[in-house]
Amino acid sequence: ERRWGALIVIQRETGLRSYKDAGVLLKAEISTPLVVSIFNPESPMHDGAIILQNTLVEAAGCILPLTESDMITPDMGTRHRAALGLTEESDAIVIVVSEERGAIAAAENGRFVKLDMDEMDLRRFLNERLFISSGD
Repeated sequence: ERRWGALIVIQRETGLRSYKDAGVLLKAEISTPLVVSIFNPESPMHDGAIILQNTLVEAAGCILPLTESDMITPDMGTRHRAALGLTEESDAIVIVVSEERGAIAAAENGRFVKLDMDEMDLRRFLNERLFISSGD
């Protein structure tokens, strides 16, 4: 809604210590006010990524590797390059919010799973990837 950009990494099995250590270590319980304050354009950490592990924001202001993939179109910026770059090296899921368009995209396994997601698309995607059904 505010057209603030964001780069949110959800760590899974692959460790991301080197990226966390290069950022600002927080180890803070995730909350909407915390995430909003980090990505506020006035915040010194707003340009980097946050790395989430379970229910914690482990680090903020993290610099991620950039992809050289030709999946990047001219209208995509550094956040999109970083999202693909990290997912090429790890099993993380990366959510990108475009500052220019306010669009949400998700990257996994070195590719964008979906571009221009709405809130329900994002919720569905994350539920499918992160929560395993018990089969009951």
